[in-house]
Order: sequence, then C-alpha cells, then structure tokens
Amino acid sequence: MKLKFIGPKEHSIRLQIKLFALLYLVIILAACESPKKKESVATSKPIKTFPERAKAMNIYEVNIRQYTPEGTIKAFQKHLPRLKEMGVDILWIMPVHPISEKNR
Repeated sequence: MKLKFIGPKEHSIRLQIKLFALLYLVIILAACESPKKKESVATSKPIKTFPERAKAMNIYEVNIRQYTPEGTIKAFQKHLPRLKEMGVDILWIMPVHPISEKNR
C-alpha cells in the first residue's frame, strides 16, 4: 500500500466536498420528513388575511441607497411630503444593509 501526500489545498477541497455532501444529505432528509396528520378545517387556526383597508392603498417601493445621492434615510425623509402628495399610503423599504465604500 503506497501512501500519497495530499497538500493543504487538496485537503481543503476534499473537506469542502465532504461538507457539501453532508449538507445536501441533511437537506434531502429534511425534505423527506413523513407527512404530518392534516387537521380538519374546523379545528385549524384561521388564516390571517391582508386587511381590507390596505387593499385600496398605494404601495411605493423605495431603495434608499439609490433614491437620494447620499443614500441615507435622513436624506430620504425630505421626500416624504412629496410622496404623500402623490397618494402613496404604504412605503415598502428595501433592505438597508451597510456596504463598503470600495465596492459602492
């Protein structure tokens, strides 16, 4: 039996492949969970629905970073009265995550 030396890069790749295979197996096993007993409609919790009053409201999506040159909430606040005049009732604010100056 001849032993072969595995360098650190090859070892790292093999470890990543093993971890990926393990993660894949866990996902498959979680998806194959036995089906749970269905509750009857009478005993199940009521489904929450969208409020009726909100169905007639105007929704405006805002990506704060791109809306103003500064890309801040403070700079965006100045535009709220104009949006209200336009008939916007609900603001859908896109996720605000810090980004680096280098990759901006």
